Amino acid sequence: MSQPSRSEVWSRYWARGALHSCATSFESFWQPIFSALPVDSQLLDIGCGNAPLAQLLCQRKKIPQYLGIDLARPQPGWLESVTASQRARIFLQGGTPAEQLPCASASIDLVISQYGIEYSDLSRSLPELLRVLKPDGKIALVVHHQDSLPVRNARHELTHLDHLEAPAGLLALAAPMLACVALLGQPGGLERLRADPQALQIRRAYDRALALLDQRVSDGVAPDLLLEVRNHIVGWIAEAPRLGAERGGLQIARLRADLVDLRLRLQELIAAAQDERGIQKMATSLGADYAALHEQGELFGWSVQRRAAQPIGT
Repeated sequence: MSQPSRSEVWSRYWARGALHSCATSFESFWQPIFSALPVDSQLLDIGCGNAPLAQLLCQRKKIPQYLGIDLARPQPGWLESVTASQRARIFLQGGTPAEQLPCASASIDLVISQYGIEYSDLSRSLPELLRVLKPDGKIALVVHHQDSLPVRNARHELTHLDHLEAPAGLLALAAPMLACVALLGQPGGLERLRADPQALQIRRAYDRALALLDQRVSDGVAPDLLLEVRNHIVGWIAEAPRLGAERGGLQIARLRADLVDLRLRLQELIAAAQDERGIQKMATSLGADYAALHEQGELFGWSVQRRAAQPIGT
């Protein structure tokens, strides 16, 4: 099976209606920036996803002209609930890399990004950002931090994926167990299971895998992924006598495909995260300041902000 492209993986993620990739909009950071923005401003959002920052803007009656670009195809369902005048000022352009911005030079008053621009080739995207920014334009970015809670959780979730997909892991044993339980929905199925020594081995291996997963959950380190997979598999197996092995097998196959996508997103998140040397280099090249960004007492990223025209470093 060929490796899915970044655009395909993220497009499937946004198509499911997610607003965020890391469950926060940092309203306390963005609201002062947006409240000071004149309505005739031109705003560019790099790596916009399903445009949570445009949604924040829509808390105002009159909003600036907003252009959100993303390599994937955004599909924000929330746009259906905004006013016609707000919708007319929001433009989304998928399939657009940050390294090739679809804007004229010196045309943008404010460039923003939340967990977006750091996924690009910064040696090309940062000069592009500066190209489209007006001489007195402003910059506000939220960037993944190597030691932040989302990145730490991503590292743990990769180890959870390894555990689930191991030969003796719950995911590997789900299909054989489901096939056995599905026999209970057939005439004489119970007797066939009792007479099959391999079915007993499958059941014991499945029970061991379930117990090991429950132990990982009880350790309490980023357990949501484990719980979600566990609940899906246990539920499908419980329904197997009624739904049959084929339908249950399709559900497990879809879950496997979803986890392939998740692995790529987690790997990209970790690779995109910046240490202090990296964020300092980024901020200097943009003539901006940077700081650690916290949410409810937890480290969630870096902020990079250029409030007015400043000398640009090299």
